Amino acid sequence: MSFDAGAATVRSNGYAWNRMEGNGDPLWEVWGTYEHHLTRSGTGWKVDGFTFRMTHERGNPWVKATPGQ
Repeated sequence: MSFDAGAATVRSNGYAWNRMEGNGDPLWEVWGTYEHHLTRSGTGWKVDGFTFRMTHERGNPWVKATPGQ
């Protein structure tokens, strides 16, 4: 984490899995890192942006690419 009086950057690890029946293996998983940017206001800290950087994925790419219903 890095911060000054009015802004901060927080980094964390992330993992998600998505499951959708209908085309083979129903599972797709992803690992990566998040970088959250925060700004301080009169009422406290607010997230004003974040980035996810994928480091690894596994499973059925159809699950990743197909919109849910």
